[in-house]
Amino acid sequence: MEKERINRLIQSVGINTFIRYFDDFQKKTTKELVGLFNDKEKNWTPASKAMKASIGKRIFEEGLEKEALRIILRRDFEIIPGGNTTKDMAEKIALQYNITEEHE
Repeated sequence: MEKERINRLIQSVGINTFIRYFDDFQKKTTKELVGLFNDKEKNWTPASKAMKASIGKRIFEEGLEKEALRIILRRDFEIIPGGNTTKDMAEKIALQYNITEEHE
C-alpha cells in the first residue's frame, strides 16, 4: 500500500523532475522551488509548478525519498523520455546517499 502511495507521488512530480531537482526538493522551501521552476521550467503552468514543488517537498518531509529513489531505479528507463540520462543521474544520487535498490 505504501509503495502505491509513493508511486502516485512520484508520478505527480514526474520521474525526470524528481531526479533533476532531487537536491533542491531536499534543501529548498516550497516557495523557493516554485521560484526555481518559474526560472527554469517556462512551459509548465503555474498550477503545475506549485503541485510539483509541493508534492516533491512532501516526499522529503515524510522521509520517503530513499524508497522513492529505489522505486525509480527499478523502473524500465527505455520507456521514459530522456531515460538514460535520468537513470545515470538517479544512480549517481543513489551512490551519493548510499541507497541500494533493495529496501533497507
